[in-house]
Amino acid sequence: MKAPLILAIIVILHFNCFSQGSESKTHYIGEKSGGGVVFYIDGSGYHGLIAAEQDQSDGAIWCGGTNTFKKIDALNMSDGFQNTNEIVKQFGKKNAAGICSELVLNGFDDWYLPSLQELSMMYSQSFVIGGFSMNDYWSSTAAAKDQGTAWGVAFAKKGKQIRQSNGKKFCVRAIRKF
Repeated sequence: MKAPLILAIIVILHFNCFSQGSESKTHYIGEKSGGGVVFYIDGSGYHGLIAAEQDQSDGAIWCGGTNTFKKIDALNMSDGFQNTNEIVKQFGKKNAAGICSELVLNGFDDWYLPSLQELSMMYSQSFVIGGFSMNDYWSSTAAAKDQGTAWGVAFAKKGKQIRQSNGKKFCVRAIRKF
């Protein structure tokens, strides 16, 4: 008699623990979730990246000014969240990273400027995300050897990665992790 009761309790606990919340739900590319559109999912199916459905700017600078840029030698190719925090810490919020870090969209406030790797993944899923212009977009990745430049992706040039002056104005599209 005790075994079926224990089994029933385990089943109920399992159902309650694993059937509620976003951590228990597998996601799919193109799903509208977490304030935007899912465009990347890791191997677990529970974590990935979400893009805002619209641009946050059609012309923002990366940080503006080659002399202040020397504080950052290079930024991570794959961690836009960390990069965004570093850019805002060093250069303030009147730039592409600041636009993303200040964004509150659909109830979420943990948006950031994607790294070069994350932005390239966005380009590869741009038909799923939608709303992109055929312009250049900033990443949060600084160019390591060329002071005063940062990386972006040229959407009109089939997603070509481009290095440009950090004072140039590019489009901005925020992402967040789930």
